[in-house]
Amino acid sequence: MDLRTGWDFNDQRDVDEAWKHLKLEQPVLLIGSPECKAFSSMARLNHKHPSYQATLEMGVRRLHVVCEMYEYQLKHGRLFMHEHPWFASSWNLECIQKIKSRGDVTVARCDQCVLGAVIQDRPGNVLPILKPTGFMTNSM
Repeated sequence: MDLRTGWDFNDQRDVDEAWKHLKLEQPVLLIGSPECKAFSSMARLNHKHPSYQATLEMGVRRLHVVCEMYEYQLKHGRLFMHEHPWFASSWNLECIQKIKSRGDVTVARCDQCVLGAVIQDRPGNVLPILKPTGFMTNSM
């Protein structure tokens, strides 16, 4: 369920449909990778721009939905895995902190260069890119 495939957790109909699927299908592992645009370092640089607050509110709403789904998974003895950029401000939100502080949840950093993440510069050179990413899960 992704913005790119037509789902938007700022639309209550999509949220209701997602919950319906979650409860019906009971996945063993729920993977969440909510849009990080609102929480990126670049977004914070533009915090005075008029559209920033609206973007942040939408991002927080989406993140709250996935956190509620993670809590549901935990409550029902199932697994979740959350992925977000390591330096995203979302890691400081109360809903993330609540889950992160549980004894059965682990947070780890993985630099994507180890997994082959690269960029191409203007002359065409392919260079590794660090891209620090955080993972939070109860699947250990």
